Amino acid sequence: MNRKKLLIFIFIVAIYFMPVFGQDSIFRREVTVEREYVPVIKEAGKINLTPKLYEPQVEKLSPVYTEFYLPLPVETNIHPLQAIEFSLQQEPLKNGYAKMGWGNYYNSLLDFAYPFIKKEDMYLDFTVHHLSTYGNKWHTTSDASLFFNKDFKNLDFFTGVNGSYERLKYYGNNFNLDSIVDLKQLAGNYPSAIYLPTDKEQPIFSYSLKELSELNRFNTFWRGNIYGGVQSKSNTSDIQYVGKLDYSFLNAGRGSKEHQILLSGKFQIPYNDNKLGLDADLLQLNYNSKVTDSTNIENSYSVFIIHPYYDYHSDKFRARLGIQSAFSFEEKGFLHLYPDIQAEWQPFPTWMAIYGGITGNYQVNSRSKILKENCFADAYLKVNDTFTPFEGYLGIKLKPAELFFVDAFIDYQHINNQYFFINKEFISNDMTEPNNHLFINRFDVTYSKTDLLRSGLRLSYHLQDRFSCELKGVYNDWQVSDEPYAWNKPKWEADMNLHASLASNINLSAKIFYQSGRYAKLEKKTILMKSAFDVNMGISYNYSRFLTVFAKVNNFFNSSYQYFYGYDVQGTNFLLGVALSF
Repeated sequence: MNRKKLLIFIFIVAIYFMPVFGQDSIFRREVTVEREYVPVIKEAGKINLTPKLYEPQVEKLSPVYTEFYLPLPVETNIHPLQAIEFSLQQEPLKNGYAKMGWGNYYNSLLDFAYPFIKKEDMYLDFTVHHLSTYGNKWHTTSDASLFFNKDFKNLDFFTGVNGSYERLKYYGNNFNLDSIVDLKQLAGNYPSAIYLPTDKEQPIFSYSLKELSELNRFNTFWRGNIYGGVQSKSNTSDIQYVGKLDYSFLNAGRGSKEHQILLSGKFQIPYNDNKLGLDADLLQLNYNSKVTDSTNIENSYSVFIIHPYYDYHSDKFRARLGIQSAFSFEEKGFLHLYPDIQAEWQPFPTWMAIYGGITGNYQVNSRSKILKENCFADAYLKVNDTFTPFEGYLGIKLKPAELFFVDAFIDYQHINNQYFFINKEFISNDMTEPNNHLFINRFDVTYSKTDLLRSGLRLSYHLQDRFSCELKGVYNDWQVSDEPYAWNKPKWEADMNLHASLASNINLSAKIFYQSGRYAKLEKKTILMKSAFDVNMGISYNYSRFLTVFAKVNNFFNSSYQYFYGYDVQGTNFLLGVALSF
């Protein structure tokens, strides 16, 4: 690795690991990149290992099919396995690109991006993404976004809008309605319709046999988001800031809707090499569920989160001292306080860093968040926020050789209202509560006080751009107060990522995934789920700077397992496609 590439690599790593302005929490957060942003960070040429835990982040596969899936952010910061992506390794793209692919199971892929405006001080970007598979495991997702940015003398203005469409089939094969209830018998004297009455005189629903079957098998999610804000320029103001107003909505079908409004502000005052900062977020959440024509369940509340902190930097020592609070003024208001104390010591800056901290977290849950984690969850699910009053961690990061990195950690969390997915129960055949029966191939959530002890290890090796290998592993020890097991949470997780360049225009990629120790709850039964093992591989060939062809094979060994109980993953599937730049 030449000096220029080494400096670029160190800079990227520094940005990733350092507590950068605009973060809401160093440890557990979702980040939306809204524009190109280059923070000003003094680089000392050391091993850039700041007090950040949650590495490694072992990634999970999709419950539906290995190629197409939704992000599944869980409270343990274990995230889904990302699709195999290939660097085109060609000259920078001109004004846009298009990526298209087709495979078995009617799998299809489309990515498109085009900058309508591309100036030094202003740009307007348009993107479209589509993933789909059909057959028994029907799942299609499409989204489009428009982003605008304008640079002024002292600040930047940004705004954007995006929307998505998702249609899926509840194909769970262990508990379909028609396997439990004789639909024809239910129809009785009503061959054209099934009545689900509260009494014999006043029916509340009326479905045809076909409609009832369709209700049980398909659903459509509509999501939308619009936002705007301003951000200071790093070279024109002593006080760095960003302010943002964000509105999003979810239509989860069956009369389930959700609205979120987020007003956030982040401020940071440099002091020599140190920083004094304040993050503040005000979230308004509203959701309603039209269970019947006469029954509508609504819930609305606000949460205010404030986080003052002080960052201290020296040659070998870095620390953050802060306190966080989350409170609500609603009828059942609350006030939660939790520390934010984190530190890193580099006794040998070029090859060793020791880090640790005591912190906490308040997670505002929503139906949108939970349905992204498990798209087969019930649209009427109950939502409670998750509060972690205490979290302590300790870790070490090493660079024993020039191209070899090691990261090991141990972490303890005490969590209130940790949610777990359980299969919905079938209560009776009388159909007086239709939501308990029509949708029994869905998942519900249960909440419990939980203690989690985690330990993990990450090993990585990078040989310039020619070869890279990263191995991650995590052990989770769940202690759940109100349940015998941490339903659908793994005890052991591991994955391996490989990348190799055989030539200047040929790239190989592989991802190997393993997960075990998961339990499912169905009715009153406890089920030990089969261990998950999956291998995904791909190859890309850069024919020219404008054209790349690629092939991907997922679930190479045709492994049969379930991520959520009752939902088998897709067998061996492939995708062939092309990528064009223009």
